[in-house]
Amino acid sequence: MRFLKTKTDRPRAVPLVGDAGRILEALAQQQRPGVPWVFPDADGLQPVETDAHWRTARRQAQLIDFHFHDLRHTFASYMAMSGSSLRDIAEALGHVKIDQALAYSHLLESHTTSVVAQMHAKFLTPNQEGPRDA
Repeated sequence: MRFLKTKTDRPRAVPLVGDAGRILEALAQQQRPGVPWVFPDADGLQPVETDAHWRTARRQAQLIDFHFHDLRHTFASYMAMSGSSLRDIAEALGHVKIDQALAYSHLLESHTTSVVAQMHAKFLTPNQEGPRDA
């Protein structure tokens, strides 16, 4: 997906994979010529307001204090826990500076525990064969 207008005034592409990519591709196939919106109103002159739909989804999911923008934090956190670099995360979020991505990446305690356990197993646990001669 390509955004021509962004907060930073720099057009950019956002890769969409899985269900999101398939759904938006199907919507693009149904799009009327000359209508630039992904979700247009009935006459195609304006985009559909999504706030009411977001509130309905939140209410049905019983999410009390959850905002649409929180999804960016979730996305960045999942990328970090999947091994993405800060540069990768910044690029995917459209950030110019890498340190901006750091503010969006929040690691789960279970992930941090797992990473520390992996380090311990690799470097601090003697192997079964005993020490090697250097």
